[in-house]
Amino acid sequence: MNLLILDHRLPYLHSDADEFSMLTLPVGPRSLLDECLHQFSAGNGRTMNVSVAPNFSAGPAYARAILDATDRPVRIVSVDEAGATVSDNVAWDDIMVVDPRYLPTDGYANLPAMGGGHYRGATHVVAMGSDPAGTHESVECDTRGCVQRVQRLYLHMNWPTVATRTICCSRVPAQAIAGGRFRSLPELRSKLSDAGMLSRDLPLMSAVFDLRTEAGLLALCESLLRSAPHTPPAAGYEQRGAQVWLAPGSRVHPSARLVGPLVLHERVTVAEAATIVGPSVLGAGCRIGRGAIVAHSVLARNTVVAPGSAIRERFLAGRVPLEHAGSPAATGTCHSDLTLTVANSRRGRRSWVSSDMCAASRGVYQFAKRAVDIGLAVVGLLLLLPLLVVIAILIKLDARGPVLFAHGRERRGGKEFPCWKFR
Repeated sequence: MNLLILDHRLPYLHSDADEFSMLTLPVGPRSLLDECLHQFSAGNGRTMNVSVAPNFSAGPAYARAILDATDRPVRIVSVDEAGATVSDNVAWDDIMVVDPRYLPTDGYANLPAMGGGHYRGATHVVAMGSDPAGTHESVECDTRGCVQRVQRLYLHMNWPTVATRTICCSRVPAQAIAGGRFRSLPELRSKLSDAGMLSRDLPLMSAVFDLRTEAGLLALCESLLRSAPHTPPAAGYEQRGAQVWLAPGSRVHPSARLVGPLVLHERVTVAEAATIVGPSVLGAGCRIGRGAIVAHSVLARNTVVAPGSAIRERFLAGRVPLEHAGSPAATGTCHSDLTLTVANSRRGRRSWVSSDMCAASRGVYQFAKRAVDIGLAVVGLLLLLPLLVVIAILIKLDARGPVLFAHGRERRGGKEFPCWKFR
């Protein structure tokens, strides 16, 4: 299997250092690069030829960071030359091109079948969301800014409109991208189409972690930490308390307090009286100062937190001074349709909410709403029944024909239902 993974330097990294990129970020017990390779190997089982293409200028420090991020053999290529480089010796093979900015919540191991048979075109996997009745709304305004129309598009009924929104990965013939240049999967899809390459889109009925945002990264780490709380997350990890896992070389002062779920990567140092509250992930080489508090956060490798700092619900990289604490830069919402992020609490701060909690609360709300709707409708019909009978008699006396007529209306899911009205 030939795998090409696109790498990006995301805005919330706040650093141009080569060692910090999306694929080198710690997510759970692994780096994002290693997590992607782990998921692909779990669903494939074949030997993988892996290449990484950064869409930014990368130096030797980047190469060292990528090689440290996984123990699997990886080749680093320029994104402008990725097509020519990857297809050197595999001209008749397919290449799986992956953009981890949109990571499926069900993992890459559960992707729909993309190959096989005599099909030799490109296949693009597009995340549709876990709710098949999900919608996309657009507002049309006139030149004065007044709203003229609100258009609701159901994803599975308006595929051409939404098919380029969230492409998770693409499987393409090697010769199709030989010598080509692309920096994203929508750009690759567009260039293949312009070149006349046969292509198809496959829906992925799953939500995705939108790693373009800080909230998406935090949600991914929470999901990975909660997925296997009682088993070692990776080889070599030692359990230190409930859902607290330490990699070899980590040192924790006896007076420090660790509240799981937590994963501390290699060579992490936690000083005395420090407190770390999960779900949190501390990358390799992090140092937590005396009395510092880290809660619901992800720290990149070699991050230094000053003594007495209080970090909550953040992703941080580099050296964190005492004043660099407090609330996150932006809040998010928990979606069950397309992206998973972090929900607002009553005070306007972000609180960690798992997808299971979102699904459960949504189910209770829908059941209660349905019960209230039916109850109020029955009560209203009973109260208005005498008046409705009088109106029906007057219509029948006034003209021939039926008293009622059906008017087609759109309901949830984009399907029509008959709305009965007096003629």
